Amino acid sequence: MSQTPVKIDDHRHAKMKDIAAKKNRTIQDVYREAIDNYLANQNQEMMLADSLVERILNERLSKAENRLAAMVGRTGMDVSILLMALMPMLEKAYGKPQKDIFNDVRQIAAQYYSRPLRDQ
Repeated sequence: MSQTPVKIDDHRHAKMKDIAAKKNRTIQDVYREAIDNYLANQNQEMMLADSLVERILNERLSKAENRLAAMVGRTGMDVSILLMALMPMLEKAYGKPQKDIFNDVRQIAAQYYSRPLRDQ
């Protein structure tokens, strides 16, 4: 156990002496308890701050996930609209059924998107 000299205001030291006398304990015990309580309080405040940060991050991540899901949904709908408009035109232009045109275009797209980004 280490001994550390600490300067304490006289009125605070007098209050600590009174507390020690009322509890029938030594002044060292009362100071030790006060320090332990202070450290426990500081630890609790840090844990609360950490949990608050975690909650804020979780809320922001949830919002970002929701926005991304909405964007993907809108993009998928836009692609569907374009396909619905384009397929009849391609069918007329190439004289092939829409299903065959879709499969041909899909194979080309799969090859394009499977290449590394630097090759695109």
